[in-house]
Amino acid sequence: MVSFAAPGDTDLDGQVTVFDLVAIISAGRYQTGLASDWSEGDFSYDGQTGIFDLVEIESAGVYNQGSYFPAATAVTTGIVAVPEPATWLLAAAGFLSLAGRRRRLGRRQSSDLSGGSATAFLRPEHCHPHPADPPAPADPGRSP
Repeated sequence: MVSFAAPGDTDLDGQVTVFDLVAIISAGRYQTGLASDWSEGDFSYDGQTGIFDLVEIESAGVYNQGSYFPAATAVTTGIVAVPEPATWLLAAAGFLSLAGRRRRLGRRQSSDLSGGSATAFLRPEHCHPHPADPPAPADPGRSP
């Protein structure tokens, strides 16, 4: 069966969604000058993925509008759009790496605050009066 595909529909499921935009970015060809095809975001047929391809998506007016095919009357298809497992794995890997980085930064900051070199200079034994400061008054209840 031959069918029409709207600009932006990288997975050819009849809809232009955020999953298609993720596929374009994940392909790693956007604005690189490297050769690309439809599944990597080349909708202007110039052999590369760039800003003109995003203009094609916008001008088609089908982004996030559901199916761009006319409603089936006599024959219904049993095709259901399911996100690629690689998309979910990519998103999960990104979230895990961000969580790990946040955890490492949190440990580093708490170790600095619990007696690391940054707070050592704030301890009283490291504080020396400035030579121009007047001497502290003697404690009246203390005898010499």
